[in-house]
Amino acid sequence: MDDIKVEVLFENGAYYEGFVTGVMEKEVLVSFPNNWYPETQFNHENVRLPLSDDQCSTEFIVNQEIEVKLVREPHYGWIKAVIKIISGNPPSQFVVQYFNSTVVEIVSPDKIRCSNINSHINGNTFYMFDIDVPEDVRETAKTNGIHKDFQKAIAASRVFYNPDRSVLSVISRSPLTSKRASMLADMHFRNLNQNVTVLMKTGKLAKQLKNSKQQFKSSSYTDEFNVCNNLIGLAIGTRGTNIKRARRIDGITNIELDKNTGVFKIYGENKDAVMKARGILEYKKEFLQVPRHFMGKVIGKNSRNIQDIVDKSRVIEVKIVGDDETQPTIPREEGQVPFMFVGTVERISNAKFLLEYHLERLKKLEPFSQEIIGMKQELCSNSPSQSVAKYFHSTVTEIVSPDEIKRSDSNGDTNYTFDIPVPEDVREFAKTNGIHKDFQKAIAASRVFYNPDRSVLSVISRSPLTSERALMLADMHFRNLNQNVMVLMKTGKLAKQLKNSKLQFTSSPYTDEFNVCNNLIGLAIGTRGTNIEQARRIDGITNIELDKNTGVFKIYGENKDAVMKARGILEYKEEFLQVPRHFMGKVIGKNISDIKDNIIENSGVIKIKIVGDDETQSTIPHEDGQVLFMVVGTVESISNAKVLLEYHLEHLKEREQIRKEIIRIKQVLCSNPLSQSVAKCFNSTATEIFLSDEIKCSDINGDTFYTLDIPVPENVREFATIDGIHNDLQKAIGALRVFYNPDHSVLSVISCSPLTSEKALMLADMHFRNLNKKVMLLKKTEELAKQLESSKLNITSSLYTDEFYVLNELMGLAIGTRGTNIERARGIDGIKNIELNNHTGVFKIYGDNHYALRKARRILEYRKEFLQVPRDFIGEVIGKNGSNIKDIIENSEVLRLNCLQTSGSFVPKQVVFSVFVRKPVPPISW
Repeated sequence: MDDIKVEVLFENGAYYEGFVTGVMEKEVLVSFPNNWYPETQFNHENVRLPLSDDQCSTEFIVNQEIEVKLVREPHYGWIKAVIKIISGNPPSQFVVQYFNSTVVEIVSPDKIRCSNINSHINGNTFYMFDIDVPEDVRETAKTNGIHKDFQKAIAASRVFYNPDRSVLSVISRSPLTSKRASMLADMHFRNLNQNVTVLMKTGKLAKQLKNSKQQFKSSSYTDEFNVCNNLIGLAIGTRGTNIKRARRIDGITNIELDKNTGVFKIYGENKDAVMKARGILEYKKEFLQVPRHFMGKVIGKNSRNIQDIVDKSRVIEVKIVGDDETQPTIPREEGQVPFMFVGTVERISNAKFLLEYHLERLKKLEPFSQEIIGMKQELCSNSPSQSVAKYFHSTVTEIVSPDEIKRSDSNGDTNYTFDIPVPEDVREFAKTNGIHKDFQKAIAASRVFYNPDRSVLSVISRSPLTSERALMLADMHFRNLNQNVMVLMKTGKLAKQLKNSKLQFTSSPYTDEFNVCNNLIGLAIGTRGTNIEQARRIDGITNIELDKNTGVFKIYGENKDAVMKARGILEYKEEFLQVPRHFMGKVIGKNISDIKDNIIENSGVIKIKIVGDDETQSTIPHEDGQVLFMVVGTVESISNAKVLLEYHLEHLKEREQIRKEIIRIKQVLCSNPLSQSVAKCFNSTATEIFLSDEIKCSDINGDTFYTLDIPVPENVREFATIDGIHNDLQKAIGALRVFYNPDHSVLSVISCSPLTSEKALMLADMHFRNLNKKVMLLKKTEELAKQLESSKLNITSSLYTDEFYVLNELMGLAIGTRGTNIERARGIDGIKNIELNNHTGVFKIYGDNHYALRKARRILEYRKEFLQVPRDFIGEVIGKNGSNIKDIIENSEVLRLNCLQTSGSFVPKQVVFSVFVRKPVPPISW
């Protein structure tokens, strides 16, 4: 019932406790204790969840928002107020002022509680659905408590029969309940008649089956898992359907499979998408132990029960492992028979859930059946049996007379109340608040309190067994009261000492600790402590401590995000970056302009210091030919400075490479012999790899793309149109594409990451300043290229060449009918010539670019490979009339697929087929 407990806002501004009995789209139906208010529908905005135990606190301070108990017999509610004055130590009275009112009232500690910060419920808080009840069990379904086991198994908050519509109505806090209910419904209805028979014979079963809430723990997040070799085919699916289905999930960016090890790697944008894809691909084999004497009932007549489990869970296979199967990997226990399940993790979980539910029911019914048989035997004897009387009259009624145990029904729950006389010498101590908590816990009671008017301990419980436990422990409890009071008094003194020492933040769920160097402590604290004050104002931060002697900061907060945000403000570091010595001047710039404008201002670091050669501290890393730049700032600002400096160095290295190429070309032009390597320079590696028609954007997998525009300064717009001029920027910011839009005079950027925009804005100014220099170098290179062309260098030596080998028996397939394959390959744009040595089977392909060579090679290269097929699977692989093998041939486009024969006997171990290569072609020679 706790799961459906809520608090409802009434017109007087107070929240009253109730229970959800119905769920509509924007409303819930709520009933109230003892029906003091009629069952009514309330909007979601007026309903909230009650306070949980961990949200309650007994410590209060002045000006704290609280809630005051508003008692209006026979019910009470909670209304918001503010504490104005606290009297007593410990507090005995509170002066409170109600919200939106001038009314001030004095209340006792038992009439206040912490403010309920739970938000209002919504459409995802409660779920309600109906299950049609078969006509033959509708009368049985009306029996009180008959659905308790079913409610427990599906983890529902409430299950009840609605006779008007002949359905079982289910209310739950979890969306998974409906799925489990649909799996178990048929089994539950079949068992109803048998359950009622047992209930009628025992008369006590319904009281013993109480609702114990079950919470389902989600699998821990991972993006890598292993599948057994014999299950890889199931994981991939027919023609790769499972992998394709997993790749179509929103948020999945890529899925990789290493077929040698059976390891899947899933890449996604969020945890939910990755776990959903894993649920599709992860196949396993698990074992569940079943008691041998339950084997027949678990399998059922004509295998009905086990088949029902297979159908509902949709596992691939359920196998009963025989005693003759002695593999060491199969777990075995004495008196148990292993059941092997094969399927996805979710399906195996469902199968185990169904089987465990069935076993639990069988185990519960077994003792009742044995007890009934024993009772019948005793009843047939001449003298009355004491054990029979115990069975029918209950242990409680033998120890406590019936008039001393009061039974009451509230909201469907049965409560038992009884009193225990308190000895006179401990009645004073029995009044102490909280002195009976251990006793209450030991006897599993709902409440234990002292009644001074009648000098008794009053006990309220949901179990009839509590009275027996209470009477056993009462004497021991009263003997220990004096000692308990002394301990409580001593504990109270220690609590005051703890409070005075202000150890208030140890309960914070998130704590972080880091160290700041002594020379950076001032930066971390900030002017007059501004940084610490800024961090403390972050929502969720409870306290920040600093040990100035050690430089250790400790941050306490209510959530991880708040703590990490505060750490980002306070954590200052100094890091060293390596810069090539010959780039020093260009990195610093004229009058320190480059390092100041480009890096310090854009990254937000405090300072950048060049470490001289004379500073030879052992703690400073140093490499030959490099100069150290010491960067001081927060972790985030240092990371930004690294990005900016690395981009600037990359640009300088590229310019240096171009200058060296220009010098080399001039030297070639001045020499007499022709040079092949000169021509290579002018084919532009970048344009070969990043052709515009090869950059494609796709939304096949539901990927999210981020687009932004960067205004281009007027003085560089002419250069921004040059093809490939923005490749370095694209690479540095990790974008998918960067191109100039002349209509709007902007650089358009497309990326899969939201961080790209931040990097782009940091690097934009530097990129535009470098455009002029880069264009001048490109123009100079272009002029030299024209000089080379005019000097009529022989370009035939710059052709791409590829060479591969084809078996003699496959040569006809490679050539094709009347040479059709070779003609097709020669017709590809960029192919200059194809040569074939018929004696050795070696093909040589000449072309303008390696893309054309790769395409021609795929047409001409034929191979023969061997695949191993387990002997047990050969029939299923071939299929009826060879249907499966034909599908493989048609879909894979192989030319032939033959089963090997050895010595006249069929050996279905190897399958041979010829197939053109789909792997990347080996490196191409010039």
